[in-house]
This record gives sequence, structure tokens and C-alpha cells, in this order.
Amino acid sequence: MIPARSAARRPLRSLYFMGVLTLLAVIGVSWTLDHAYLNPSARLALALVPVALWAGAIALLVRAMRSLDELQRRIQLEALAIAFPAAMLLGMGVEYLQKAGFARDVTVGELWPVMFLLYLPALLFAYRRYR
Repeated sequence: MIPARSAARRPLRSLYFMGVLTLLAVIGVSWTLDHAYLNPSARLALALVPVALWAGAIALLVRAMRSLDELQRRIQLEALAIAFPAAMLLGMGVEYLQKAGFARDVTVGELWPVMFLLYLPALLFAYRRYR
């Protein structure tokens, strides 16, 4: 029999794996679309890979949240509540730097991996708060 605590963490492990897989797909697809010659059908299919993975990550996130106990759910939601506005702040900062004539080479697609990585320090912050 699997202990309850281990079973509750399984969806989170799947979510972390999906997050890393999605991050790698975003980087790989972005590089491929910028550097490889592909016909329009292949470009369309390739462009939709990260979108499908993000949709899967959202479904896993909902599943993972439902399997957590109240404290773990609170920690995860607090981390998301920190990371989401931080990601918006990053995007807004880059946009205004571009309008001011700086950071012209940075695209939104290049920011998504960084935005995902904002979740990790937010999660550590939330964990420490409830220790």
C-alpha cells in the first residue's frame, strides 16, 4: 500500500516534469522556428507543440492542487500568487524598456521560460513562510 503522503506528491512530480518538458519544448521550438527551413504545415504543427504542453500542464496543475492537503494547497497557491504578478511585472518591464529603445532583441517567447522559473523562488518563499 502506498502511503498517503507519497500518493499526494505524485501529481506534483508529474507537474514538475511537465513544466521542465514544456520549458525545453519552448526553447527547442523557438530555436527551430528561427533557424530551420520548414514548410508551412510543419511550422504550424511545431508552433502548436508548446501550446499543447502548456494546456497539459494546466490540467496537471488542477489535478495536483486537488490532491494536496490544505497546507500544501495554500503553499502552492501562495507561490502562484507571487509568481504570476512577478511574471506580469517582468513582461511589463521588458515592454517599456523596448518602448524606451532598450532590450529590442528580447521577445515575449524568450520571456516565457524566465516567467516559469519565477515560480521556483516563489515556492521556496512560501515553503519557508509555513515552516
